[in-house]
Amino acid sequence: MTTPRRNGRTTNQPNRRQSNIATMHLIHRAADTTLMRFSFRRVPLFALLLTLIAAPVHAAGGVVSPARELGAIGVGAGQGLNVVEQVRTAATRAAFATVPDTAAGQSATYEAALAKLDTLAVRGRAPKTGYSRDEFGKRWDDRDRNGCDTRNDILRRDLSDLKHKPNTNKCVITVGVLDDPFTGSRMEFNRAEDAAGVQIDHVVALSDAWQKGAQQLSMGERTDFANDPLNLLAVKGSENQKKGDSDAATWLPSNRSFRCQYVATQVDVKAKYNLWVTIAEKHTIARILSGCSGEIPAFAEVPPLSEAGDEDTSAASQKADTSAKNTNKKSSKDHSAGVAPASKTECPDYAPVKGNQGSNGWKYHIPGGRWYNITHPEQCFVTGEDAEAAGYEYAKNQ
Repeated sequence: MTTPRRNGRTTNQPNRRQSNIATMHLIHRAADTTLMRFSFRRVPLFALLLTLIAAPVHAAGGVVSPARELGAIGVGAGQGLNVVEQVRTAATRAAFATVPDTAAGQSATYEAALAKLDTLAVRGRAPKTGYSRDEFGKRWDDRDRNGCDTRNDILRRDLSDLKHKPNTNKCVITVGVLDDPFTGSRMEFNRAEDAAGVQIDHVVALSDAWQKGAQQLSMGERTDFANDPLNLLAVKGSENQKKGDSDAATWLPSNRSFRCQYVATQVDVKAKYNLWVTIAEKHTIARILSGCSGEIPAFAEVPPLSEAGDEDTSAASQKADTSAKNTNKKSSKDHSAGVAPASKTECPDYAPVKGNQGSNGWKYHIPGGRWYNITHPEQCFVTGEDAEAAGYEYAKNQ
């Protein structure tokens, strides 16, 4: 059985999840059929009993409050849907809230995500003291050991019509089409022309995580967090910059149809890594999820390298490669190839390579290098090859 992926391709999903969803629909229809036979008009007590029965405790997903379900169906309020529809809706929502998570930790339904939200601790935002991107390990590490970095893994997952750079084991994505979830628009990605046009967003931003519990995680756990496909999305670069390190209380995608899935993912990620939420954040997420219902579209697993499309033999790609091989020529310097630093000593997450124009010439430093943390970048790049194409040389003493 296959489930559509966000980019139009399909991926196999566990049969258990599909059977659980099917079971919930059977409950839905059975409740409807039973109640129609009785044709109750004076059934607040019957509605109460059925709601209490249909709101069990689910150890992994949290408690579904009977009081919440009673409020949802309006028992005693004298308004809203007819009683049959009220009870049917409450029973279905309660059942959907108990559907198990996927193996990756994603809630199967919006009802389950709302129940999971209640399991998260609520605290104030901790100070940002001590935060650095380096606290989350090597940037775009190869955590799944497939021979390709996380950034290109996510590009391969979220983009369609792919092309890859030759001689990279089909890892480096050079061309693709993105259906941007943040705006709902479609855009083309071309690494040679605008590598930062598509960026990889951390749904729960690293800085936000640091201030809400990640300081207590080990370096290995934080590195897993920063490279977890559940917490990563390929998005339009300008939208990622607008979001920054905001949480749900201060920023939401302009594409309203994606907000349900967006905040549900934040809940899943924070639950997976034992992070907390602020009271304003919880109120915002609860308000959004209360208006969502049913199965959450499953995030596809990272596809194998064999799905990286054809080799990119375009003139633009070949030109970029040629420039990278001629770094000794000053004429090959392209000052527009890099992006601006995020601060005096840091580059943006999507472009971590530091280009420094010092007394020893133009050198670039990669994360983890000896002088990386104290290097003041003039430009930042997605990869070392991009830095070379702009005229920088690798700092050999790092």
